[in-house]
Parts: sequence; structure tokens; C-alpha cells
Amino acid sequence: MKKILLAFLSIGCTLLTAFVNVSAEEYGPNDHPMYNGFEYEVYNDEVTLYGYYGTDKDIVMPEEINGYPVTGLDWLFLFDENGVDSITISKNIKGDIVTIQDDSWIRTPFTYGEVNEFIVDEENPYLASYNGALYSKDYTVLYNCPSNQSVLDTHPNLESITPNSMQSSCFETIILHKNISDLGNDYWGQRFFQGLKTIKSIIVEEGNEKYISFNDALYEKNGDDLELLMYPCAREAQSYSIADGTTIIDGEAFRGCDNLKRIVFPESVVNIEDSYYLPNYTWYVYEGTYAHNYAVGHNYTYKIVGENVPGEINGDGVIDYSDAVLILQSDSGLTILDELQQKAADVNDDGIVNYSDAVRILRYDAGLITEL
Repeated sequence: MKKILLAFLSIGCTLLTAFVNVSAEEYGPNDHPMYNGFEYEVYNDEVTLYGYYGTDKDIVMPEEINGYPVTGLDWLFLFDENGVDSITISKNIKGDIVTIQDDSWIRTPFTYGEVNEFIVDEENPYLASYNGALYSKDYTVLYNCPSNQSVLDTHPNLESITPNSMQSSCFETIILHKNISDLGNDYWGQRFFQGLKTIKSIIVEEGNEKYISFNDALYEKNGDDLELLMYPCAREAQSYSIADGTTIIDGEAFRGCDNLKRIVFPESVVNIEDSYYLPNYTWYVYEGTYAHNYAVGHNYTYKIVGENVPGEINGDGVIDYSDAVLILQSDSGLTILDELQQKAADVNDDGIVNYSDAVRILRYDAGLITEL
């Protein structure tokens, strides 16, 4: 009888121990098990990581968990919402990290979150890093950018950029080399730079067959014609003259450009895509052109080129000290006046725009003189 009782006690202890071990296993927010701060799932003898919930600011992905190789990353790989210093991607992570959600939203595992530096194990056959950014192994595709750099100098081999790859970056200058031919349009027309409010200048290397930059803005070549894709919205100038030969204005081209007060449209424009980001500026248009008719039809504020009023430089319809400030900024190299502004600024008609023109406007604004 004692032997039977001991046997039952032994079985009970074994079951209790197993129950305690199972209950003690930690699970993450997606109901998957945890390993050293990583939430993961095993499928077909391979591990997919869902996120990192540890405290390290330098995240290093494991090569394997419980003998299974870590090969995949969930499209919504989550980590510290305050950002991390670096993420090291282990050698077994595969290259198919771009995911299309609902046939439209293109995402990589690091779209949501700030990472100062991406590091890739040199033995990884699919991925690589360059200047802190995450690339395909041959550097032809850019997946994600670091969040703490002011200049993006892309790899010379780069051909395409994944949409939203710069979601958390703060670039002021973007340098695109001559091999790039795809700026990552997704189903909704969003490009790699969408939503960035820090860009001041976009530079395209000479020899690029598809893209070109003009006065810091980005254009696409369409034969002999141009399409304005993006004006850098952190550029401090209040006026911008669209390049001659431009036929199309992208609907997102002036998104978030709060510094702009006036836009000069060339006669060549034949298509302006509907947008919420155009009406707040004064349009300078050539009479009878497409841009003129578009401004009239949409009840936008506009002026006809050639009807500039001397001294009225910033396009607000008033001649005052703010126009003089623009001249002084131009004279000191802090801003650049376009051709129309220069004509309006030369109030003393000596062919030079400098402090003497500013002084004359200030005298006019103070009522010391009655005409310019």
C-alpha cells in the first residue's frame, strides 16, 4: 500500500512540476513566448521575432532560440517607443522583410520606431548596412534609415528606396546618386520622403537619367519635360520659382511647406494635380496659362507675372518693413530672392539689390517719402 501511495505522490509531484514550469513561461503582448526580451514564434522549425521588450538600448538579435534559427521579423517589429541606439540583425535573418499590408501599405519591420544605427552581421547573405542605414546585400535597395543623422548620403549602388523608409528620420540634406531610379511609390502614391518636415535640400548626382534637382527641389525627367516631385518644406526661403520646362506639379510637392509665401509657375505647366497643399500661397502666373486658369477656377490668390509692384517683395500685398527685411537677408546671404522678387526689390532702379533699397522701403513705410 505504501508503494502505491508513493507512486501516486511521485506522479503528482511530476505533474505539479510540469504545471509550474509551463505556468512560469513568460508570454509577450502577442501571446507568443519570450526569450531574453524578444517575443518570438516557432513555425516550420524557424523563429520569427515579433518585438523586443527588454531594456537594452543596443539590441542584438539572437541567431537561434532553443536550437531553431532566427530567420524572420514580423512586419510590425516593436521595440522601445523612445527609440534605441542600435539594432544588430543576426546572420540568419532573411531578406524578404518588406511586407505589403492590405495590398497597399508597404512596411518594413522598423517603420514604427527610432533607430540611430542599423548593424548587420557580415555573414548575413541578404542584408547589409551603410552609413547606419539598412540595405539589401548588394546595396541596391534601401529599407530603413537611421533617425539621428542630418545628411543621407546614399550608397552609390542604390537603385530603389522603400516607401516610408525615412518615417522616423530627421534628414536636412538628401544626396541621391546617379543609379537611383525608383523613389518608392506605393499604392497611395507615398514616397520615401513622405511626411518629413526637416528636409532643406535634395541633391541629385549629375548623370542620373530619371531625377534632377533644381534650387534644392526634386524633379523627375519626362523626356525634355519635368515633373516637380518635392519642394523641401524646411527650406527657409519664402519664395520659389518652379523650374522652366516643368509640365506637371505633383499633388504632394508642397506638403508642409509653411515658410513659403509665393510660388512662381512657368508657362510650361500643363497639369497641376489636385492637392490640399497649394491654396495658402500667392501664385505668380503668366496670363492665359494653365496655371492662371487653374488659380482662377479654384479661387486661389494669384498675381500676373509682370504686374509686380516695386517694393512688394514677399507677396502679402503690402509694402512695409517685412519687405525691407527680405532685402537685408538677401544682401547678407541669408536668403535668395527669385527673379521677380529682385525686380520688385530694386526700388532705386540702380540694377543692384542691397541695403539702400531696404532703407528706401523703410522710409516709405514710415511716411518719410510718398513713392518708391
